[in-house]
Amino acid sequence: MINTGKEQSENLIKDFVHNVLDDNIDSLKDFSFLNLNFSDRDKYIEDQYKNKITPKDAKIYGDYLRMIDINKYDNHNYWNNRPFEDYDTMNLARAIYYLLFYSKLPDLTWEDLVWEIKSCELDKIKRKYRGETINTFNTLINEDYYEEFFNDIDENHDLRDKIKIFLYKVFSIGNFMLLPTNKGNCSMSLNRYKGCLGDYSDRFFNHILNKDNKYINELLNENRFWYNSFATNDDIEKFISDNYLEDYFNKNTLKYESFAPYYRHRYFDNITNTKDKEIYADYINKYIDTVTELINNRADRMIIDLKKIINKES
Repeated sequence: MINTGKEQSENLIKDFVHNVLDDNIDSLKDFSFLNLNFSDRDKYIEDQYKNKITPKDAKIYGDYLRMIDINKYDNHNYWNNRPFEDYDTMNLARAIYYLLFYSKLPDLTWEDLVWEIKSCELDKIKRKYRGETINTFNTLINEDYYEEFFNDIDENHDLRDKIKIFLYKVFSIGNFMLLPTNKGNCSMSLNRYKGCLGDYSDRFFNHILNKDNKYINELLNENRFWYNSFATNDDIEKFISDNYLEDYFNKNTLKYESFAPYYRHRYFDNITNTKDKEIYADYINKYIDTVTELINNRADRMIIDLKKIINKES
């Protein structure tokens, strides 16, 4: 029996690699999904694709973008003016998730990753899995304000240039993972639970490791079809390797330094004291260095498997 989800995913990725990455799948490591935003398209596709893409006529890039039928819904305000929800739930991301996980999650179907639009109300949209961005940008850095905020301590623009590069790195495949969406009685998904922890990856993974409160235990139990597929008999090492998290933690502990004290930009937005700004800037510098290495190493592992899967069928 033909696996149509696998075939569909392979075709989409092959087409993307050919048209966008010049037939070099290794370039996926550094490709930012921000470049697939309709509002940013002119920056990336100014010549070859500029005239082919509009919100009403998504051709080449539209196949990688669309989560809904954009000809059917004229008002995208509830999508924040984008015809998809988040960068980690784009069609291209879904295709990559499917190829990497369909053999690890035996019950996974393409439809499990797809939006089911019943109306324009977000609570009417259901799917079994969704993408999640592992390491945060927005919690730590105010995208609209950091240029001005660091002006007096970043004379050469070193930090601000580093932040700009990092913004693109955050929305790359090495920072995306697949999470189930069941909420259970605690009325939140794993995605939302992670957000309640400030969206910091070390706090989230520590909670999965230690299972030290009723909410994470309930969520893992509610989503056992996902967790048990990896962690049979609580084998956390299989969970780690199957999700390409070897650089994050081992069987018992995290491998990288904690991001404590878990700064949030709103704590600093009104600060004018130079010393406090420098403390904040130093934290951001270290955070970006650590996270960039984590993202790059994970992307390498994911691309190795993608090449094996795609080449096997070629």
